[in-house]
Order: sequence, then structure tokens, then C-alpha cells
Amino acid sequence: MAPLSFSLAFKTDDLRKIDLPVEIRKPNSTLVTRALSSQTIELKPGKYYGTAFLPGGQRLLQYFEMTEQPMVVTLTPDPDDESQNEWEETSHYLQTSRPSTAPSTERARLPPGPPVFAAIEMDVPPVRQSMQAWFQLFQGNAVSGPLTDVPLAPYAILDQFEQGRIVQFRVQATSAPLIVQLGQPKSPVRNMALPITASGDALLVFTRANGTCRMEAHLRNNTADLLLRYCAHGAAALGQTAQMLDAQQLVKGSANDHVAAAVAAIALLEYGELSWLQEWTAELEQNCAWMPDAAAIRGEHLARRGKHLEASQHFFEVPLRGLPMFTDALVFTIERLKWYASLKPERAEGIDVQRASAALAQLLPFSESAEHDGPMTTYRGADPAHPLAVSADDIPPPANATNLAQWLETTAQNAASPGV
Repeated sequence: MAPLSFSLAFKTDDLRKIDLPVEIRKPNSTLVTRALSSQTIELKPGKYYGTAFLPGGQRLLQYFEMTEQPMVVTLTPDPDDESQNEWEETSHYLQTSRPSTAPSTERARLPPGPPVFAAIEMDVPPVRQSMQAWFQLFQGNAVSGPLTDVPLAPYAILDQFEQGRIVQFRVQATSAPLIVQLGQPKSPVRNMALPITASGDALLVFTRANGTCRMEAHLRNNTADLLLRYCAHGAAALGQTAQMLDAQQLVKGSANDHVAAAVAAIALLEYGELSWLQEWTAELEQNCAWMPDAAAIRGEHLARRGKHLEASQHFFEVPLRGLPMFTDALVFTIERLKWYASLKPERAEGIDVQRASAALAQLLPFSESAEHDGPMTTYRGADPAHPLAVSADDIPPPANATNLAQWLETTAQNAASPGV
């Protein structure tokens, strides 16, 4: 037996430091062991494959031959999965879905002519490929109000972009929750709650793919962001033994990063590891009186312990604070409120059924128009405070909207521009 450790072949320090669940298998695919990429394990001499899977389906793979000597195995992304730029690694590897990355540098040429002209190439004027998407920011309580639109600056700062393909902003915290709205022709208007604490920030990313614009947000804490993506993809087999170790540490550190702690608590609830939560959900709730997710998490933790009367009080608090930032927190709240609102008086055991019905009525429109396949609460509606089951399309950009064409519009002759 000899010690084996791992390194991750990412370009940025932040991603090299994240913990990924790693599988060690023999060439015949027999599973030998699982570990975190930060751990050192003991392994017998032999031939092996080390594989780490990312939430979006990408993998880091390395074949190695173990000897009696200590060894460091560098896990490397598949060439087809590599990020085009160092600055976009977070959005590339931790994205929920993978956009098309077709190159935008091909020259426009005339169709082939008669044989006599076959060897002649002629440049033609650039063909404009229009991108009419726009976005804007709102702050406040989308559920019970007031919700007001705010200008881009000073809340969002242009971080990096590559012309015609991707642009990202660093969004700063405000005194109230933030919601970003994306509009584009022939698509429903979409709204997303941004995962930002009162003293933090988040990365907001827009990507052009197949002529449309895709919107995602990423947490400041890359480990929490990774864990959130595992939850969204239902990757319990990868996360329940290895990633939970990180989740436990994140919850313990709730005073330092409330959003990361909320993500970790959600993951532990999803995987059913209630014993690991101890009373940290109560501490999270006390430290984050402004966060609707903290109330939902505490309520779900208590409900799973059978303390429904106490749990209901926390779920009633959610709409008073606002719209949960995370899809799972919204689902926890909706499902519990549905149950509490349906209780017969003789079975309510002290739960305020009328108050449960009122809270449910406030949140249900957001849930019914939500897209439940992503990690952040995202829902449709031209008015973010009054979501619709079917959103109006092609509404004109509001006065405070930011036109994404200046970064995502391209021409057939565009070369990719470097980041700023």
C-alpha cells in the first residue's frame, strides 16, 4: 500500500481548491474506493482510473499505475470540456446546462460559383446576427412588496466578456433581496432570485446559444456552488458520502457565509442526513432574519423531526421575508404549506390552518410559474411581483433595462474579443 493524493487540472486557484468526489476503478470498471479530491488514501500497486464528475456531466479522468511509492494523480478535464477562457471557468464547469460553443470566427464567403471561378474567394459584408435580449434588476420583497426596479450601476459591475458568446457581471449586495429579469423575443420573460447575502456578491452570467440568451448565477463560494449543482441534478450517489463532509463544514461556518451555509443545509436535508444538522439550522435562522430560505430550511428540519406546530411558524415567516433564493427552499415551503392548509381542525394540533392557506396563496403563483429544474428560484412573468402561468412575450425593454446586444450581438466576421 502507498499514499495516493489528487490535484485538479483547472486554470484558476479557486477551482483547484474545491473538493470533488473521486471514484477509483480498475480497468475492468470494478469500483475500488471513493474519496474527496482533497484526501490522501492508501492504494495497492496496480493499474487504475481516477474519475471525478462535475454536476453538468463533465468529467475529469486520469489513468495511472500505482507503485509502492507515494503518488499524486492530476485529474484532467476531457479536451472537449475545457473552458475557453480562464475567467469563465466557474460558469463553464458549474453551469446547470451546457450551451453550444460553436466558434464565431468563420469568414463569410460566397457560395461556390461556376468551375472557372472555383479558386476565387471573395469577402462579403458582415452579416449581422441580432441579439435583442435585455435584463434588469429589481430589489425588495417580490411576494408581499414593495418591489422596485433599480439601475444596473452600482449594483452590477461588468466582470468579463467575449463578444458574441458570453458576458458576466459581479452583482453586489443591497439592503434588500435582488431579482434579475431577462427578456428576449419569442421567449417568456424569466425572473431569477439572486443568491446574495447582505455583505456578499454573486456572479451573473449570460450566454448566447443557438441565437437565444441563457441566464445563470453562481455563488461566491465555489464549493457551495458545486454542491448546489449536485442537488439540482439529483446526484445523490456522488454527493451523499463525500460532498456531505464539505456540507457539514459549510453549515458549521454559517456565521462567515450565510448563503453557503443555506446551500449546505439544503443538501443535508435532500440527502436525509438530519443528524449532521444538529441545531445549526436554528443558528442559521437566528443569524439570517432577512433570508426567506433560512426560515424554510429551519421549518423543514423541524417538520422532518415531527415538530409540525413549531415548523409551521417558520414557514409562515417565509413570504414575510420574500421569495426563497433556492428552488429547494421554495419547494419545501410550498409542500408543507399545502399539507398544513389541508388539515381538518381536529387534526391540526394547534397549527393555524387559515394562516397556512394565506401564506400558500401568496407563494403559489411563484411556484406554479417556476422552472423547477434549476438551482435558483426562476419563474416566468413580465411583472416579477405578479407571475403568470403563461408569460407575455416580446414586451418592450423597460426604461432601466440593459441591452445585452452590446456584448452578445455578433456578425459572421466577428473574431472573439478578449475579456476586459
